[in-house]
Amino acid sequence: MSDPLFVFFGAESEYVLNPLFDEMKNRGHDCIELHATPTQNISGALEQVLRSEKPKVLVTSAHFGWDEHYMMSAMEVPDCPALVDLIPQMKPIFTVYYPHDLSQPLLTPEVACIPFIDLYLAPSANEHMFAGRTDVRTVGWIKAPDDLDAVPERWGRGLWLTMSVEMT
Repeated sequence: MSDPLFVFFGAESEYVLNPLFDEMKNRGHDCIELHATPTQNISGALEQVLRSEKPKVLVTSAHFGWDEHYMMSAMEVPDCPALVDLIPQMKPIFTVYYPHDLSQPLLTPEVACIPFIDLYLAPSANEHMFAGRTDVRTVGWIKAPDDLDAVPERWGRGLWLTMSVEMT
């Protein structure tokens, strides 16, 4: 088997994988970044990936069910397929999921998509609830890579993220 092509996939603010993509590229891996935005259409690059004979490892931070209609109406991102449609087309040999959202790493309907995931990169130990259905590794929050203690704590379904303090 030839070396795999690592495909980093996501759209707009759902895409948090650039630091990981950069690290993999720096280590000499064959990688492509499919980051769909309103100004960056990925359809051409996606077609090249789908035509490639190389085995593919899909690394994603995207929601599973958000289809092209949702991506266009909510994020103004054209021609971005839903992850559940992309996976059967791409036929990755391995799929890695890294949540982009700490408050809801997987939306309730997406829990049924866990069988698509071979490795779940968890921002905190709280996501080990998925360990019975896939391999889960706690790696820390990608948006706070230098400080694992910066991962916010959760109590029940609440999440507290302090973005700024206003003094009056």
